[in-house]
Amino acid sequence: MYYNKKIFTAAGISRSAEDVGRNCRTDAAKIKAKGDIGYGMPLGSEEAQAELLLWFLGNGGGYLSAGGKYDINSPQNIATMNFMKQLAALG
Repeated sequence: MYYNKKIFTAAGISRSAEDVGRNCRTDAAKIKAKGDIGYGMPLGSEEAQAELLLWFLGNGGGYLSAGGKYDINSPQNIATMNFMKQLAALG
């Protein structure tokens, strides 16, 4: 994860790199209110499936169930997609 310290400062946000991830929705809204892009999500046409898998894995999901069958609509993946949707809305 990376962030623009100048944009954070202009929005009145002072955080350590460790705190950025925990407060990303709140911070993105503050940044957007100042006129900058609040959040940039790297899900373009190249390797989007790999990026998405990283998000799924970070929330205990994935592409396959324990039995080896596809489980794209698992509760963990749905929760991840809902979280990502909230972040994208702040962009």
